[in-house]
Amino acid sequence: MTARTEPFVVHGGPILLNRLVTNLVGNAVRHNRPGGTAEVTLAHGVLTVTNTGPEVPEERFCDLFEPFRRLHTTRGQGAGLGLSIVASIARAHGAGVRASPSPGGGLELVVAFAGHRDPRWDAPVPGDLRPGEP
Repeated sequence: MTARTEPFVVHGGPILLNRLVTNLVGNAVRHNRPGGTAEVTLAHGVLTVTNTGPEVPEERFCDLFEPFRRLHTTRGQGAGLGLSIVASIARAHGAGVRASPSPGGGLELVVAFAGHRDPRWDAPVPGDLRPGEP
């Protein structure tokens, strides 16, 4: 696990924001391959969490932020609520969230807080929840 962060202030609920980060980091570690890596970056109001987990089929990206959906997991690994909670918290704080495949397997999850634009948001991808969208 590596982290590269810079100070950034988000106006909102500290408990909810903590849950957002905890869910993203927890998923990156839990749904990784043995010996894999996870990286957390916060720069210019954009939080990015990546891992080297299993490949996620493109047709499943739309399911990632839906409640009670799990990919490559068993019931013992959670109820499938983590990313739906992340999406709800992001929306409540005026942020957008998106998921895209990491090269070689795993996911890249990006949360762009209000007032900050990530250039990767220019091309829509499945599983894309932009700021202000339901």
